[in-house]
Amino acid sequence: MVGRNAWALAVGLALAAGCTPEEPAATPDAVVAPDQTSVVDTVTSDATTTMDTAGPEDTVAPPQEFEIGVNVTGRNTAEYYTALPEGGDLTIEYGPQGLWMVVLAFRTRGIWQGNEELFITASCWIGDENRGELTLAKQRMLLGPDGWWYYYNLFLVVDEVGASGNDGRIELSVSNGEMGQNVSIEHPVALVGGP
Repeated sequence: MVGRNAWALAVGLALAAGCTPEEPAATPDAVVAPDQTSVVDTVTSDATTTMDTAGPEDTVAPPQEFEIGVNVTGRNTAEYYTALPEGGDLTIEYGPQGLWMVVLAFRTRGIWQGNEELFITASCWIGDENRGELTLAKQRMLLGPDGWWYYYNLFLVVDEVGASGNDGRIELSVSNGEMGQNVSIEHPVALVGGP
């Protein structure tokens, strides 16, 4: 709100001086976190503003976002990452270790600093049947050119027998351990591919 008031003041002063005000800087697209139903508005302006930081109401925390996705197997750069929509196809593929697997990835911002060691647990379910589970410790993310932190190539070996063509779900938990930042999600998928 302070930014809007400063912009209005700057426009008023410019009009009073006979100047034509410049357009404000483009407002970035609204950001919606995967588990949010409201949109966060971000307003920017060329006007310099001074905020009274005495009260907690003036402190705006960055949005915390977490998104599950997939990446092209073996690739570890952002252009090979794709968000996995709810109910989206998740391919069971033959892995380099000689087993059938799904390749998961995720990206995040505003939750961890990026240089922290993370603990990751992932599992694949069809109904109440666990088709595969993996736990990894001391994992690190990579910073993408878009400001998101990425984790690629989470090879989750699955029992592929009869799995293809079924609705399933991925359960994913990511934690920085004793530091207390944890994310746990259940994500519906459509299992495809396989033998």
